[in-house]
Amino acid sequence: MKKIVLFVLSAIFLVACSGMDKKEKSMKTQVMGKTYELENTIDGSSVNISFEEDQIAGSAGVNRYFAPYMIEGDKLSIKVVGATRMMGPEDLMVQEDEFVKNLEKSEKIEMVGEQLVITSEGGKKLIFNEMIKSFEEVVADKTFKLEGALPEHEITITFGEGRLAGNAGVNNYSAAYKVDGEKMTISPQIITTMMAGPEEAMNQESEYLKNLANADKVEIIDKGVVITLKGGKKLIFK
Repeated sequence: MKKIVLFVLSAIFLVACSGMDKKEKSMKTQVMGKTYELENTIDGSSVNISFEEDQIAGSAGVNRYFAPYMIEGDKLSIKVVGATRMMGPEDLMVQEDEFVKNLEKSEKIEMVGEQLVITSEGGKKLIFNEMIKSFEEVVADKTFKLEGALPEHEITITFGEGRLAGNAGVNNYSAAYKVDGEKMTISPQIITTMMAGPEEAMNQESEYLKNLANADKVEIIDKGVVITLKGGKKLIFK
């Protein structure tokens, strides 16, 4: 009987811990990789916060700042904040000093509707709205590889200033593109270097370039790029 009671208590404990882990992961997952802008700042100034795996960073209005942080459930702790040391107008410096002090006294983090709310010691609330990055901002300076391509003839893609480019397995290529929301159009006038290669690689390249010209939608999923073609086929880049 004693063993049964201990087993039941252990099971309850494990379930409770599991629930806490899910709550912590859920809150951290919601903010990871995102940037939020503080409400009610001085006109013309921008105060924001970005969350990475173990560090926050952003603009405090004049200086850039950074600090390690930890989320446990809805509890938020931020260690001593480091920052650049530029000087600015007095009102902006006062705003910045107050913001940093509140961050260092953070106690709670939560999503209230679409807004991020950080509550610091004494009940002071910092209310943020998510800053939605454009497609170009998210993919800038990054090279993505197509999943499922021939191992020795990888297909890559980069984006910038209205043109995409990369290697189609044998040849380098480039084309004009436009993104409006999730809608994507790629010009069928794709420029390539016109070199020859193994038949299998050339067939792969030909199919890939034809698919690009049929692009219909683009999404950022798990830090990769997914291009959906007319008809539903997907090109998945990581």
